[in-house]
Amino acid sequence: MYFFKVLGIGIVIYILGFFFYYYGKLGGGDIKLFLGIHFVLPYYQGELFILWVVLISCLFSVLFVSLKYLIVLYKKLGSQKMKQLVSKRKNLVLNNLFLFIFFIVVICLSIFIGNMSKYLYILLIPILLGLLVSIFQPEINKYIYLKQKPVSKLEEGDVIAKEYLSKEVMGKLNLKGKLVLENKDIQNIKQLKIKNFPIYEYLPRLAIYILFSVVFVLCFGNYVLF
Repeated sequence: MYFFKVLGIGIVIYILGFFFYYYGKLGGGDIKLFLGIHFVLPYYQGELFILWVVLISCLFSVLFVSLKYLIVLYKKLGSQKMKQLVSKRKNLVLNNLFLFIFFIVVICLSIFIGNMSKYLYILLIPILLGLLVSIFQPEINKYIYLKQKPVSKLEEGDVIAKEYLSKEVMGKLNLKGKLVLENKDIQNIKQLKIKNFPIYEYLPRLAIYILFSVVFVLCFGNYVLF
């Protein structure tokens, strides 16, 4: 029974991972790493280990990647340009503000009613940075992720920058919402007789944060999380 339970959770991880991979949100290597960790150590302190690993790795990645991107954007755009973008996107800023307040309420209720650790307040830092960075997502796509890659060098697994493709090209490729290139897609692109193809090449990789979160949960999980 234990074996089938662990196997079932592994299948769920694979299905969810494939969904995120298909839409360019998660690398194939990260999915394999999550699966490997789950099968090596399914449970820790009576808790589903991979659940905490996923949560902590996401928080670490949001924290460090957000800080990095804000610094890069500040250098490229300057404070004046960034203020103008914030002003133009008032609705998004307001939505993010309400979302941040929601997280504050949830964390406070978890601590005072759910008797969870007060360390949960720390979660507000990566959440705030993540919401702040999301305001500049178009600029992040353009100045950090985007690369015009020669068609001859396209590889399976490259993430399509669909925002920089014309409707005509998107129609000919017939990707049906898929954002990750397969070999058949590359062959179709080559038939279009174009020199370069827009992809998102410098997407953040979770591997280092996944491994760091494994160490964190094993060392501090019973004090901070459980």
